[in-house]
Amino acid sequence: ILNTDYHTVQGIRIALARAEATEYVDEIALLTHKLCDIENVGAVFALVETGNRPGTVSVFLVARSKVEAINVAEILEPLGGGGHHRAASAMLKGIGIEVAEERLLKALDTQIHPQARAADIMESPVRTVDRETTVEEAGRVMLRYGYSGLVVISGDEIAGIVTRRDVDRAKHHRLHAAPVKAVRSRAGLERSRP
Repeated sequence: ILNTDYHTVQGIRIALARAEATEYVDEIALLTHKLCDIENVGAVFALVETGNRPGTVSVFLVARSKVEAINVAEILEPLGGGGHHRAASAMLKGIGIEVAEERLLKALDTQIHPQARAADIMESPVRTVDRETTVEEAGRVMLRYGYSGLVVISGDEIAGIVTRRDVDRAKHHRLHAAPVKAVRSRAGLERSRP
């Protein structure tokens, strides 16, 4: 844990743990698995350098993934490793931990694909309604554009979200003429005007 560095690759946070040992450590995979459980990252890669005589240096590389986007078997394959999607390992003989880490970082850059972001799938410009817009009008805007929700604004600030469910519930209670500010959701908004 004390020798763990964090990297962000294609929007995914990854932990690289480093250690040195004079001989083979039998429980590297178990330690990596435990580290993966406690770290809030997409994947953990543990590099353990063994061997203390020239020519006997090796690096054991063990990987565990928590997310679908990181296939650790594919990442370690160019390094001579194998395994499956969530767990893999490799042994890099004759190189030190710095070279092994450098090769791993290159493999990460080529094997991890960018994650979909909201900006990639959202429609632009964002349709909004003023907080004084009636429930009836908000419902018409959602129907016209096929939306299940709209951003509610007050001036230049986001004042909440109104969903199709909010509108339907308000109409059921005969609140067609009520402003959307009465039925909007403000959850998650740190600063909003009443």
